[in-house]
Order: sequence, then C-alpha cells, then structure tokens
Amino acid sequence: MYDELQKVRTLRLLSRVPLLISCAWVPTAHGEQEYLAPTVIEASDVFFPTAGPPVAAISLLATIESDGHVSETQTIDSVGSTLSGEPYQGTLVGYVEDSIAAIKQWRFSPAIDLTFKRTRSVASITFVYARVFDIVTDTTIIPAIKTVSTKASEYLPPLARKVSRVEYPIRGYISTARPTVVLKLRIEADGFISGLDVVRSVPALDDRCAQTVRNFQFQPARYEGKTSRSTTTVAFVFLPP
Repeated sequence: MYDELQKVRTLRLLSRVPLLISCAWVPTAHGEQEYLAPTVIEASDVFFPTAGPPVAAISLLATIESDGHVSETQTIDSVGSTLSGEPYQGTLVGYVEDSIAAIKQWRFSPAIDLTFKRTRSVASITFVYARVFDIVTDTTIIPAIKTVSTKASEYLPPLARKVSRVEYPIRGYISTARPTVVLKLRIEADGFISGLDVVRSVPALDDRCAQTVRNFQFQPARYEGKTSRSTTTVAFVFLPP
C-alpha cells in the first residue's frame, strides 16, 4: 500500500511539470542525446538528526523552477543500516526533513528548453548520512533504495539504487562540525557514472567520496520511454565523533 501511494505522489509531482516535453537535448560524442536537466551549483552543510541509525540514505525528487529555486519535493525512499550492516528497523526521524531543508537553501541551474531558455523541471538528489565512531566499523552496506517509474512522455532523472558509506579518516582533522561533500554526477543511458564534479568540498573527504560514489548503482534517466544521459546529485553528510 505504501509503495503504491509513493508512486501516485511521484506521478502527481511529475505531472505538475508540463514543460518537460519541450526541454532541450544536445548530442554527445557518442551520437547519443543528453537531457539538459537542472543541476546544483551551490550547496551548504546539512544538519544531522540527533537520533537514528549509524548510516542512512534518502532519495528525493525536487521540482526546480526557471529561476533555480526548489518549489516542491518528493521522497522516493529512505533506508538505514545498523553497525552490523543489517537494515535499520526504527523510524528515520528528521532525515527526510533535514534533506529537504538543505536543498531548499541550495542554488540550482534550471533546465533549458528547445529555445535555450530556462524552464521548470525535476532533479534527483541522494543523501548519505554517516555517524562516525571512534571504533573501526564494517558498516559498508546500505539496503537497496527503491526507485519509481513514470509515464513515457515525462522525464524522470537518474535515481540511486545502491549506495555505500565513505570510510571517514578518524584521525584526520576536519574543521567543520557537520562535514558535507556534495557531488554532481553525469549518468549515462546505461547507468554508468561518466563524470563527476565537486560542488561542495571538504578537502580531506573529497577523494574518498569520489571513489566511493563510483561504486554506486543508478537507474538512468528516462524520457519518452527511453533511457538517456543526464545528471544527478549525491550529498555525503558526516557526524564526527
């Protein structure tokens, strides 16, 4: 019942973006086309909930208006993992709320239509939260994240299917209390990650996050019933000991 309700809510969100059909596509070096989707251009640190599992992942869709602000959000899935790597059975209190609050403060570059004007569209963002302990743990597995489908005539951005935590440098010095690394990824039509840009940097964590995210699995973007090249955003949020 919950899954069906999520699908209905997602379809309603996507149906409120009537300009998607006319958004621009550009040819790539391989003769494919890339959807000029909204992309994050400036991000800030994310609050970390006070209680919850050692590791959690939140998958969101956000409607980005032509001026770059977020007008609506939809939660695709939220999952957590225990220290032993088992699925977290409790309630993820505050994770979705903090994720939504964060992206509403971020700046996005909107989608581009066929006349190369800014237009409304949908972006996908995945948050990976990790509590850091003084002991070495083996929590590298996070339960698979659910994805959704949509009507053939509508655009659906790439969605994360499988994510993992980043090995945090316990003995390293990181000045911020809530280190947040935000990455923009280019996802090919087969789900392969072909490009990566650091939008928000924590120098001691950037390389670790970049290496980890390349092992993530994504459902590629879809438009008019076909998979396509597009972009998505991943944010790694840490709570140091």
